[in-house]
Parts: sequence; C-alpha cells; structure tokens
Amino acid sequence: MKSVILVAAAALALAGTAAAGNGNGNKAGNGAQTGHISITYPSPIGGTWTCSGERVAKAGPSAFTKDSEDCTISDPASYFTPGTWVGMPWTNGFAFVLFDDRQWFWASDFDGRMATAITYVVSLNGDGTGHVHVVAYY
Repeated sequence: MKSVILVAAAALALAGTAAAGNGNGNKAGNGAQTGHISITYPSPIGGTWTCSGERVAKAGPSAFTKDSEDCTISDPASYFTPGTWVGMPWTNGFAFVLFDDRQWFWASDFDGRMATAITYVVSLNGDGTGHVHVVAYY
C-alpha cells in the first residue's frame, strides 16, 4: 500500500511540475523575491487540482523560501480528510507522514523543488469539491 501511495504522490508532484510553467519573479520592498503560481492539473489523488498562490524567497540572515497556495480539488473524497495536517519529516527529508500515517511528498508548483516542511488545511466546499490551503517551505 505504501508503494502505491508513494507512486501516486510522486505522480501528483510531477504533474504539477510538468504543467506549471511558473517562475516569473518580482522583487518585494523587503528584498524578497516573489512570484505568482497559477496552475491546473489532473491527479489520481484529489482529482483535478486548480491552484493559485505566491512564492516568496528571501536571502540573507533570515533566509527562507515559501509557497502559499489555495487549491480547489475535484474529488476530495478520494484521499483527503478535512482538518489541519502538518507534515512530520520522514527519514529522507523529503517525505512526510500525513493523513493518518501515509507517506506524502510535495513538489512546488512554482519550480518543482521538494518541500522540507508542509501544512495542509483541508475543507469541503459543499458542492462535491474541496479546498486545500498549502503552505510549504523549501
């Protein structure tokens, strides 16, 4: 079962990376680089994902890179339970234990980088779709 989940998670991550085409950046007033994320892709986990959000990358003594996205998924019943889910890093540093002890990956919809920390807030929209707010650090 875990290998199926890992393969499906990898497919989700790669689908977003292949279709993203994102990467346009702007410089914010605080020296951080910002870029917009806007993407739609099919996935065996959650159905079709339609996401938009922002990438913020800041260099210097308080450096960080973060994506924050809001996604509508067409089939939340296929995998997602409503609630707040915080990824607990797994031994390889790029997988998380989420959603009732399943191994999970997230590749950025901005540039395909593998997340090192992640939080999902999952809710149902009442029309058969779901909403996933994703905050990921790289």
